Amino acid sequence: MRTVGSSREKTWPRIRTKGIDLICKTGFERMNLRKLAKESGIQVGSLYNYFSSKDEFLYKVICEIMSDLLATIEEAIEGTSNPVERLRIYVRTMVVWHCERRKEAYVSHNELKSLPKAGYNEVRSLRKRFEIILGDIVEKGCASGDFTVACRPVTVVAILNMLTSISEWYRPSGALRVELIVDTYEKLIGNMLLLKHQ
Repeated sequence: MRTVGSSREKTWPRIRTKGIDLICKTGFERMNLRKLAKESGIQVGSLYNYFSSKDEFLYKVICEIMSDLLATIEEAIEGTSNPVERLRIYVRTMVVWHCERRKEAYVSHNELKSLPKAGYNEVRSLRKRFEIILGDIVEKGCASGDFTVACRPVTVVAILNMLTSISEWYRPSGALRVELIVDTYEKLIGNMLLLKHQ
């Protein structure tokens, strides 16, 4: 009989969180499934109810991380068609997420190299969605006359690199507040796009 609190809905999030913690401490290659099971409070064999291999665990985790962030961004920008406002929402969402969920950001950005080829290709497709969404915002802003850029693809990649690198240097214990980082990035990116309505 299944004990109270041992449902998949409760167990998988715990496995995922402990796995992310271990990857951040040791790197994926050195992460041990026995250690993951122990940290998660389950038997090693029970892990295979959630994934078939260590590689599949990483693939599943990275896909979930990226899908969750994409859904958050898409939901947040859905309420407005104004490119200026959509840009600010996109930037704010990305900055806050990369500050508050640094471990997930680390795994999704730095462990792509550890994915098997098939998983890597699918994750690349998910990553491309961030570029497509931002590219659409910039394109519509240029069409409306709110933005001016010399080269849209280069500008979009530059903005994404700025946003995704935050988790590399931000520290919750540091002097910089998240809101200050958000405001600063909004201004920096607005200047890159020669934003008219600041």
